[in-house]
Amino acid sequence: MMNRSTRAAAVAVLLATASCGYILHPERRGSQGGQIDGGSLVMDILWLIPGIIPGVVALAVDFSSGAIYVR
Repeated sequence: MMNRSTRAAAVAVLLATASCGYILHPERRGSQGGQIDGGSLVMDILWLIPGIIPGVVALAVDFSSGAIYVR
C-alpha cells in the first residue's frame, strides 16, 4: 500500500501534468515558439512551492506542448 506522502506526491504530479497552459489554452498546443504567456508561466512556477517535481513537470508539459507560447 502507498503511504500518505507517496499518495500526495502522486496526486501532485498528476495535477501538474494537467498544467495550466495545457488545460486553459488548448488552441495553443503545437506552437513552436514566440512570446511566453506570463500568466501560465507564473502558475507553473507556483507548482514549485509544493515540490520540485510538480513544478518541473508543469513547466515541461507546457513547453513541450507549446501551450505556454502566445500566438
